[in-house]
Amino acid sequence: MSTNIRVTRQSNKDAHPGMPDIDEQVLSRPVPKPRRTKAQIAADNAAAAAKKLAKAEAVKSNEEKKTRLVNSIAVLENEMDDDEQQAEKEAARPPAKKMVMAPQPVSKGKETHLFKHMYY
Repeated sequence: MSTNIRVTRQSNKDAHPGMPDIDEQVLSRPVPKPRRTKAQIAADNAAAAAKKLAKAEAVKSNEEKKTRLVNSIAVLENEMDDDEQQAEKEAARPPAKKMVMAPQPVSKGKETHLFKHMYY
């Protein structure tokens, strides 16, 4: 109990019976929250730990998912590289010597053979 003795003013005794006059300074103070019990503290700590564990599991599952996606992309890239290398090996190669047709003079009366080619 407080040591302050509060006295109701004579003019206010009928307005609020049993309520002492309170000055403005006391009214302006915030009302303190009641303290938590040990059971409430334990429950809050358990809830916070569960929330932290759930968040850690979510982060871990996201990292595992990201790793699986990166690995699957790497497998696809390797397959694409292998396909490109195989296509290069199986590609038709141009002849070693370049075939150039020499201009043929067109003469009257002589038939020119269409497949006359000169190789350089």
